[in-house]
Amino acid sequence: MFEYYGISEKLTQAKKWYNGYLFGSTEVYNPWSIIKYVKDIYYHNTDFPKPYWSNTSSNSIVKELIEMADNNTKHEIEELIAGGTLKKPVHEDITYGDIYKTQDNLWNFLFFTGYLKSVGKSFHNDMIYLDLK
Repeated sequence: MFEYYGISEKLTQAKKWYNGYLFGSTEVYNPWSIIKYVKDIYYHNTDFPKPYWSNTSSNSIVKELIEMADNNTKHEIEELIAGGTLKKPVHEDITYGDIYKTQDNLWNFLFFTGYLKSVGKSFHNDMIYLDLK
């Protein structure tokens, strides 16, 4: 799409800003954000990407989970914000009702809702661990 509209030079900036999600080994981006970004560049001569998703839903659950987090978890969140990665176990069987039961469920919630992405994985003691960013 960037090539079609003659704005290939903006692709690297879009990838960095919108960060993408990993599905298996394929990195994808929120289609709505990318389309809005391309439209703004092409029709409105916009120079910089915008957080088009910022007013599309509530982050109240994330806010609540972080407010309830212990000091260690808050420190780990700060590490992520600073660009670091965390190795955490993944539990694919967690339901919405389970997210408040343990601190580990915060990481699963953030991963499965797209706030974090996996940049590596390993298997230890019958458990899958993801390197989250």
